Amino acid sequence: MVQFYLLSVVFNLITAFILIYGKNFADSTIMGAESSVDDLEENDKDADLTNGVDNAEIHIPGLDNGTFRLVVGILTVFVGLIKFISAYNGIPVLGDLLPSAVGIFSGLSLLVEYYYVSASEPELIPDSVKAVFLDSRKYIGIGCFAVAVLHFIMPGIIIF
Repeated sequence: MVQFYLLSVVFNLITAFILIYGKNFADSTIMGAESSVDDLEENDKDADLTNGVDNAEIHIPGLDNGTFRLVVGILTVFVGLIKFISAYNGIPVLGDLLPSAVGIFSGLSLLVEYYYVSASEPELIPDSVKAVFLDSRKYIGIGCFAVAVLHFIMPGIIIF
């Protein structure tokens, strides 16, 4: 369906920008013992964006809203699951395999990060999950961006 094709491209792009340019809420240097997503959002409103930001890392303030990230994560996983079942102008399952897998994986990255920040005991999350979903979030974002652009340019190609 054309609607889910468009939603897949849009949500993969939004998720990619969040993972690449958004702040990592699960970073141990950012998170304190009593910090939460809401505390980080309040600190961002008061801070000057030019102070304390390394030139290599650019943060877009609108992407650092915890509720926005939660909603985008849920919708990205949902659209990825729907794309896995129904392909646009191709073979079901195989036709949109890469965009749906990347959508599910990147959406889960946002959801794991949100759960990690809002959990009362974040140390219960296994180290392997932290390594895959939290520590390599920029790489997941770059892959998500590449797949979204390729999927937009070549919608009828099998696997894209």
